[in-house]
Amino acid sequence: MKSENLDQKIGILGGLGPLACVEFQKILFDQFKKKYQPKSDQDYPEVIAIHATKTPDRPAYILDQTKPDPTPYLQKALSDLESLGCNLIVIPCNTAHYFLDRLVTKPETVIVNIIQKAALVCKEKGYKAPLLLATSGTISSRIYERFFQEQDINLTIPSSSDIDDTMDLIYNGRYGIKAGNINDANQNRLAGIAARYDKADCVILGCTELPLVSKKITYPTIDPMVAAADFLIDCVKKF
Repeated sequence: MKSENLDQKIGILGGLGPLACVEFQKILFDQFKKKYQPKSDQDYPEVIAIHATKTPDRPAYILDQTKPDPTPYLQKALSDLESLGCNLIVIPCNTAHYFLDRLVTKPETVIVNIIQKAALVCKEKGYKAPLLLATSGTISSRIYERFFQEQDINLTIPSSSDIDDTMDLIYNGRYGIKAGNINDANQNRLAGIAARYDKADCVILGCTELPLVSKKITYPTIDPMVAAADFLIDCVKKF
């Protein structure tokens, strides 16, 4: 895509979870400001975000398909964004990408795949042994393997106990990230999980909550939200 040929309205299908969506918007505008040096509000791209917070849990459904299906909720939010004129849409939730093939879009709509963009960044940077930290649903669905194998990159998958620890870090109702605990304890906990894999050359932050507590990881990290934001700002028209 050439930015000079596009004047896109960006749609963000968020709320999965809400803090990750807010963080993505900050990344998007910060990256746009860095690249284009806008001088006024009107110089920024038009962005509409829907927080589809009532969407059922994605990992729960992937692991047990008798659970509520997130697909109708994602489809409604996607269609709502399209009805508001958004034709360039991003979903800042890794696990939700499991459902992309089930979603129906208008012919002119482009859904930016944050996992695919992360794989391209990993390839560009020359990483050969990335560690994937993600939800159990994302890992069991193998959606990351699909896009990283296209780039001839073999992922390191954590042990089952470390996957459980990562899930607890994200979902625990008392001290998890989704409960709003963006603190040193969770920074240390995530860094401790990553440190067990000394053969990794980078860490893929494969859940959009994880970048919120990733500052103490000693390896290079790849944030799919940053990869997607970089792609988006190359797609919108420079004012």
